[in-house]
Amino acid sequence: MNADSHFVSVIIPSVGRKSLAHTKEALLAQTRPPDELIIVFDRDRRGPSYPRNEGIRKSRGDLIAFTDDDCVPGKNWLERMISAIDKYDAALVSSHYDETDPLLQEVRLRRFFPDSDRINPTGFVGNAGNVIYRRHCLEECEKKDGFVFNPIYGIFAAEDSDLALRLKQMGYRVVYINNNVQHLKKLTLLKYFEFQFKRGVGIGLFYKEHKNDGREFAPDKSMLWSPSKRYFPLAKWLVIIWKKVLGPFDRRSFSSSRRFWTFWAGEKLQALGFIYAVLYKHRNQRVLKTR
Repeated sequence: MNADSHFVSVIIPSVGRKSLAHTKEALLAQTRPPDELIIVFDRDRRGPSYPRNEGIRKSRGDLIAFTDDDCVPGKNWLERMISAIDKYDAALVSSHYDETDPLLQEVRLRRFFPDSDRINPTGFVGNAGNVIYRRHCLEECEKKDGFVFNPIYGIFAAEDSDLALRLKQMGYRVVYINNNVQHLKKLTLLKYFEFQFKRGVGIGLFYKEHKNDGREFAPDKSMLWSPSKRYFPLAKWLVIIWKKVLGPFDRRSFSSSRRFWTFWAGEKLQALGFIYAVLYKHRNQRVLKTR
């Protein structure tokens, strides 16, 4: 008998990685086990929004948690997520990753994630592979927008930040806690560069979708947006140029020159992805308007 009164669904979107077995094993060993475990395979690689939305449709929980098929949650991961969502009466509670890939871990550490809880943060909304939601809040999003996770982001991985922002704009409370999961992702040099370009595209799509929203624009510092439109756009464009085009300059954040210069080159590809998304979407919008 669980101490809480919730029925909790845990959804794992999967592309068939071998590490899925480790994810399932960790979830079944939780101090507070899930009431149902749903695995949704994205065999056609439609992007993470598709299996996440499918998983929600198949689930029965009043709380819905997500992790990925290359993540290993700690034993009390779900217990802590449930405790936080109840404590803060939040719509969303999320955290981040402890990377097993040395480069990815050094990239994360340079962002100085907080070690205490944050309510309605402007800089840290966690990650789609480490999050829990209240079902009724997701249903309100779907009723309002026609979807929970926005399929427009495809393989470009900005659907989690998009959903967090939409929940905040609807007046719901979003909470960040320090409850990382182990991330088993390993990237070759080419895969890292591909990942950075795609992330830049996702950021660009996010920018185009939300640039005319409200005062508080973006929930994630990695996207380089101000929490207030008062400082946008000139100051933020200067920040982007300084940090993404010329920089970064924090060599001491990395244990080797090779890792620093890999990250430095990746930031340039992320900037190119952003520019591509903004210009491509702008061109498509102009074409549609002339028809």
